[in-house]
Amino acid sequence: MPRRRGHGTVDHRPDPGTGGGGGGRGGPTTAGGRRRHQRAGRVEEFPGELVGAGAEVRRTLSWAWHRVVRPVLEHVGAADPVPGGGPWPRIWWVPTGAFHALPLHAAQCTRPDCDLPGCGAALDTVVSSYVPGFQTLAYARARAERRGLDADGSALLVAAPEEELPGVAAATRYAAGLLGAGEPLIGDAATREAVLAGLGGAAWAHFGCHAATDPAAPSGAVLHLPSGESLPVLDICRARPGTARLAFLAACGTARTSERLSDEAIHITSAFLLAGFPTAVGTLWEIDSTHADHVTRDFYGRAVGESGQGPALALHHSVRALRERIPERPHIWAAYVHAGA
Repeated sequence: MPRRRGHGTVDHRPDPGTGGGGGGRGGPTTAGGRRRHQRAGRVEEFPGELVGAGAEVRRTLSWAWHRVVRPVLEHVGAADPVPGGGPWPRIWWVPTGAFHALPLHAAQCTRPDCDLPGCGAALDTVVSSYVPGFQTLAYARARAERRGLDADGSALLVAAPEEELPGVAAATRYAAGLLGAGEPLIGDAATREAVLAGLGGAAWAHFGCHAATDPAAPSGAVLHLPSGESLPVLDICRARPGTARLAFLAACGTARTSERLSDEAIHITSAFLLAGFPTAVGTLWEIDSTHADHVTRDFYGRAVGESGQGPALALHHSVRALRERIPERPHIWAAYVHAGA
């Protein structure tokens, strides 16, 4: 794992405990492989599978903490829990290969019976973000400094109707109210033409809808608009809004990279970075609308409300709050990621 020091110096660290290459044995298995079915926009699991999914992700988070995340945090002096209200250190992860599948930001080992030293949790030590590369981070930081992150500027908000994704439209309207925006594009109003027209001049972009990735081609990822049309990542990259500030993607697997081309960090979330948004929120795998509603409301309340937290810190606290509510279900709260500045 590399770490940039000073100006232009990269300190290379071998992949701890992985043989220097991919994810290693016992490594990246995530909630995406478990058996489930969907109904009314909610990810529903058979009772035995729900327990299995949580156990599977807990094993992955523990492996990632001991083999990858804690060694890196120790190297940069940020492995201890942050006391009280902070301040919180920031770290940017630039994963390649099998590491794209790992929720490094949520890595933790909190088992009382663990016989390994240094148990802890990334969410208690650092605020994590992901970027496709150092150059992308430099561009994102420059754009963030120029544009700031207040609620001024136009906002594009898109949501599936209540009968398709319960709670999502209401949460999107809540975000619109905080942003001082007009009525979101809900259901049939969210046509491809209307979305692209709004995206071109948007400071804030919010999507509460379905998404899909192409296992064979990262550029084949799409947002499935509520109108029934699709918005490919290439169209997002070409939008180039001049006032873009933040994109919030409450959709499934928006930060998931193609398995075949895992070294090419092209997915829906990174497409918004390439389009000019300096910061974005996405998901690593499937999410359910109930908890997406909670995270959406909590995030916007922190990022736009009186506290005015930056998006990375706002999402960090939103995920911590969700973890506190359902600590035994990491396959739900570990899905949410911040990307960019």
